[in-house]
Amino acid sequence: MVDNVRRPVKRWSVSSEGLAQARQRRYSWPPMSTSSLRLASSLLLAAALLLTAPRASAQQDDVNPDRPGAGTSAFTVPRGALQIESGIDHASERRAGEPTQRRTSLATTVRYGLRDGVELRLDGEPFVALRGGEHATNVGDILLGAKLRLLEGGEGPLRPTLSLLPAVKVPTAPAPIGTERADFLLLGLASFSVGRVGLDLNAGAAAIGQRDPSGYLIQALVAATLGVDVTDTLNVFGEIFYASRAERDGDDLVGASAGISYKLTHNLVLDAAVITTLAGRGPDYRVQAGMTIRLWP
Repeated sequence: MVDNVRRPVKRWSVSSEGLAQARQRRYSWPPMSTSSLRLASSLLLAAALLLTAPRASAQQDDVNPDRPGAGTSAFTVPRGALQIESGIDHASERRAGEPTQRRTSLATTVRYGLRDGVELRLDGEPFVALRGGEHATNVGDILLGAKLRLLEGGEGPLRPTLSLLPAVKVPTAPAPIGTERADFLLLGLASFSVGRVGLDLNAGAAAIGQRDPSGYLIQALVAATLGVDVTDTLNVFGEIFYASRAERDGDDLVGASAGISYKLTHNLVLDAAVITTLAGRGPDYRVQAGMTIRLWP
């Protein structure tokens, strides 16, 4: 479950170098009448408002993806915004005495800002292909959820943003792609920001549907993601995550990932990540590559 939810803190600010250079220029103007001064002042004020308002909005509302990787931030999308995060996910796992299992999917997350601090989420895999030990091609499961901001933080280690992420898995994927059982998830999210460094902490539990015998198994989930804004457009991150067993005869899993995000525009981000299993049964490697685009109404 943790694998379906992203991202380190990614905050990009618009460079103020151009404004600073403009302020350093000095011009000489001929004497003006009082009425002319008032007109000029009004025009200058209007121009200043037009120029600075979009810039301030961009600093506050730059796109902040929850992909790639295993963790997710506590930040929500702005009210009325529709954000689509999609990409290719390929994993490979070697098992003793069995063919190498490969899984390729198209992963998509749709996030909508219902109101300030509340977003609705839909995670799905429109396409999944299994090759190796098991051979199947079909759709994946759907995860319906919401991100609810409990506390809006600020700059500094003692002012985190706190959120909750409840979700339910709709078992749309047939076996062997899915378990054909509904799952339930509740994550607590905390995001810290100090300068160009961001830290996301996730902790929660999932009720995983079981077969033979039927019932539910409680799975513990923990993830920590450290991200650094190398430039105003480039972010790198590393993370470690833990998930207790998802099946009664399964193993706990510890994994790590590293990735990169690059902002092409205010509303468009490209990303890539590599994930590996450090302990337990999981993919030897997993590669993600995709993009995030924000659409405004």
